[in-house]
Amino acid sequence: MSWLDILFIVVFGIGAIKGYNKGFIIEIFSFIAFFLGLFLAIELTLPLANIYFEGSDHFYLLTVFVFIGVFIGVIFGVNLLARIIKKAVDLTFLGFFDNILGVIASVIKWAFIISVFFWVLDSIGFRLSESQMSDSVIFPWIKDIGPAIFRWVANILPFIRDMMDSMDDIGKKQRELYTFLQSFKYV
Repeated sequence: MSWLDILFIVVFGIGAIKGYNKGFIIEIFSFIAFFLGLFLAIELTLPLANIYFEGSDHFYLLTVFVFIGVFIGVIFGVNLLARIIKKAVDLTFLGFFDNILGVIASVIKWAFIISVFFWVLDSIGFRLSESQMSDSVIFPWIKDIGPAIFRWVANILPFIRDMMDSMDDIGKKQRELYTFLQSFKYV
């Protein structure tokens, strides 16, 4: 077991406790809220900014605020709906099962977040060493979760495919720059 595995266990442990306290409903709704918020913010930012701020001298700055506002507003609204549903479920015998399933959902969510984190790092050229990856018991199990979920979501939402392609392009350029800079190291 490596230091990486210990870090994963700590993150999953904290996630499991939070998942139990929040429950399955809130965990799933908050995960969906992120993607729904991102999608609606991307789709609605320019139309809303054009309607309300078209003639403004600070149009581009206000567009950023519209994006943030839509994103946060959607997340807030979806989470509010989730809390209302959670309260209703807690009044029934299903409340206990909601909490138990919340543990599972939270651990999966954190595995996804960690996977995406390492995927992004890998894309921009920061990689774990081969020994760190081979010493880890958990890393091989979670490393492909993020990319796999993004590929699946990209089949439904095309803008995700564009994001993935952009991330790959950034990674290629970063690796080319790194290789170029390394060539000067021994000159």
